[in-house]
Amino acid sequence: SAESLDKMREVGVIAAVQPAFIYGEADGYSQLLPEDKQEQFLPLRTFIDAGVTIAASTDTPCAHYNPFWGLYSAVTRKGMQGYQLGTAEAISVPEMLRAMTMGGAALTGEQENKGSLEPGKLADLAVLDRNLNATPDESLRDLEVDLTMVDGRVVYQKKE
Repeated sequence: SAESLDKMREVGVIAAVQPAFIYGEADGYSQLLPEDKQEQFLPLRTFIDAGVTIAASTDTPCAHYNPFWGLYSAVTRKGMQGYQLGTAEAISVPEMLRAMTMGGAALTGEQENKGSLEPGKLADLAVLDRNLNATPDESLRDLEVDLTMVDGRVVYQKKE
């Protein structure tokens, strides 16, 4: 309800969400959930529009560890076989990236040290194999990491 969402925002509740469950399980939801519940499942748009901070994760080992599958599902609301839940709760790529970075840092109380690339913050980052802003929504699940840095040091580099 709007009242509950207002209360969540007022007291600083952060919604920990795992869009990877849409990717892995949505294709069976038509048999499990009534249509209105499919539309409302994982109400990302509702949370954001109400000003509630969301922190997105994969929820490994319960869901697959690939963060790009969750990104894909948050944006498209589609499962791995293409079944689409209601699109009213879809969010944009920048909104999901914020949930995966700043939202996660806020959830753990580490927003002063993590979550964005700024002077004085830890330099943990991933370099992707393509321009995320130019990637069509249907290709988001195919993103790959070329390089990963932790504490400013390269800890992974894709072999060519």
